[in-house]
Amino acid sequence: GRYFFKEKLVFMYYSRGSFLASKTWLQKSFNRKWVDKSKYDEIMHDLKGCHFLLNQYIKSLKIANKKK
Repeated sequence: GRYFFKEKLVFMYYSRGSFLASKTWLQKSFNRKWVDKSKYDEIMHDLKGCHFLLNQYIKSLKIANKKK
């Protein structure tokens, strides 16, 4: 587990970077015609949703830490 605030936050930043890398590779896969349009749209929609939620979680962690 992630027991310390900064350790957890750094891990979340790495996770966000992985989401961005996944989006990039999905775009490359679509451009190379390895993924069709419908599958691309489905996966990109999921990635954007998860990315948004992760950003909200990071924001909530920062707010909770400021209240301490």
